[in-house]
Amino acid sequence: MQGSPPKLGGMRAQREELHQLVDELPDEQVPAALAELGARATRAKPRPWPPSWFGASEAREPDLSERIDEICGTNLDDARRDPC
Repeated sequence: MQGSPPKLGGMRAQREELHQLVDELPDEQVPAALAELGARATRAKPRPWPPSWFGASEAREPDLSERIDEICGTNLDDARRDPC
């Protein structure tokens, strides 16, 4: 079928062939090949971390770690001292 997208196995074989061809390139041709492939490649733009919205809101209630005894219904410090 012409015009249909390549199947996953076919794409893998094509990538393997591409790797093999790159390995066989003479050193003096590597910069030109790199420039050509770089121009064809789509690259994701680097994103800053953390994102600008990170930490933009404040919780209405205290942090869960501050409420652990209330949530678990027990005082974990007491439970550690006297496990049973």
